Amino acid sequence: MKKSNFFLTLFIIVSISIVSAQKKEVYVNDDLELISKQEYDRNSGDDYFNLKFDADSIYLNVSVKRIKKNKISNSQLNALKSNLATSSAYFDKDDIIVINYYPGQDAYNSSGDKEMTRKNYQEYLKRLKKNQNIKQFFVYKSPEGTAAYGNINWIKDKNKLIETIFFAIHYPCNSTVIIDSNGNYYSHRGENNVSAVFKILKEKKTFKNTAN
Repeated sequence: MKKSNFFLTLFIIVSISIVSAQKKEVYVNDDLELISKQEYDRNSGDDYFNLKFDADSIYLNVSVKRIKKNKISNSQLNALKSNLATSSAYFDKDDIIVINYYPGQDAYNSSGDKEMTRKNYQEYLKRLKKNQNIKQFFVYKSPEGTAAYGNINWIKDKNKLIETIFFAIHYPCNSTVIIDSNGNYYSHRGENNVSAVFKILKEKKTFKNTAN
C-alpha cells in the first residue's frame, strides 16, 4: 500500500464521517482494508500490534502484522540501490541489503537506556562486518533523535522511497527490512531488536517470496 493511497483512503473515510456528523471507530489492516472490530481484537500477541490515529472526525484503528514477506520489482530494487549508494557498481551480484529504518522520534525510541542502545548498535556493526555479501544502511525519515544511537553513518530516505515501499505508516521505534538480490524481502515493522537480523540471515527467511 503506497502512502498516497493511505491518505486517499483516510480522506474518504473522514469525508464519510463528516457527512454523518459522528465520531466513529474505523478498523483496518495495514493494507488499509476494512476489517471488523472482532478481527481487530483477535489480532494480538507477538505477531501483531495495534495502532490508533485520531483523524478529527474518526478514530482510525490499524491492525499491523509485525512481519511481512514479499517481493519488490526490479525497477524498485534498482531505485533503492541508486538511492542508497553513489554508484550501482557498489553492489555485487549476490549482495543482500539490510536497511535499519528510523521513522523519526517517538515515545518508543526516545526513552530507554541510551548507553545500552549505543553499545548494542556498535556490537551489531561489528558482527555485520563478519558477513560477506551484505550491504547495510541506517536510513532516517527525520534525523531528530538519531544521535542517541552513537557514531553511526545515517542517510536520508531520498524521495521517501523506502517509506513508500515498506513503511507506509509510522511504525513505532524503528524497523528493519532485508532484501535479497532478487528483490525478495523480509520486513520487521516496529519495535525490533537489531540482533534479530543475524537469525534471519542464517535461516535465509528473506529469500522466501511469500506474501504476508
